[in-house]
Amino acid sequence: MSAIDESFYASSAKVDAVLTSESAQAMTESIFLGLFRSTGKGFEA
Repeated sequence: MSAIDESFYASSAKVDAVLTSESAQAMTESIFLGLFRSTGKGFEA
């Protein structure tokens, strides 16, 4: 596994740990929606 993959999985584990609260999950969802819209890959709301 490459260093990039290892970094990605480590970050994912940290994110999973943070997402135990609903407010953190909602904030993360809004961040991802913003990123998708800014890159033009998301759905228009």
